[in-house]
Order: sequence, then C-alpha cells, then structure tokens
Amino acid sequence: KKNMLKIKAIKIKYIYVLLYLTFILFGIPWYWDASTKYIFLGLPIWVIISILCAILTSCLTCFILLQNSKNNE
Repeated sequence: KKNMLKIKAIKIKYIYVLLYLTFILFGIPWYWDASTKYIFLGLPIWVIISILCAILTSCLTCFILLQNSKNNE
C-alpha cells in the first residue's frame, strides 16, 4: 500500500509539471502570427490568453502549496 501511494504521488507531480509546461507554452505568445489582429475587450487576444495563463499558473501554485501544507500537518 505504501508503494502505491508513492507511485500516485509521483504521477501527480508529473501532472503538475505537465500543467506548468502547458501554461508556459500557451502563455508566451510566440506562436501568434505577427499579422493577427484579434481584439477582445480592447486588448489583443494574445494579451488576454497570457493573462489567463498567468492566473491559472498562480492558482495551480496556490493549490499545490495548500495541498502540501495539509499533508504536513
């Protein structure tokens, strides 16, 4: 049973890393064509996506830290 918990913890850590990499991939606007002119709420769409990715990254970090603090108690 202890080995299963370790394996589960390792899998969860890989999921966190994958989520962080996904947020970095979509949060940095290197894949947008320079001629893209989509505007949403007065801002280019890449700005909105970057802000959303930053918020999601912050939420994920907060979740991970709260989970670790619960496990340490």
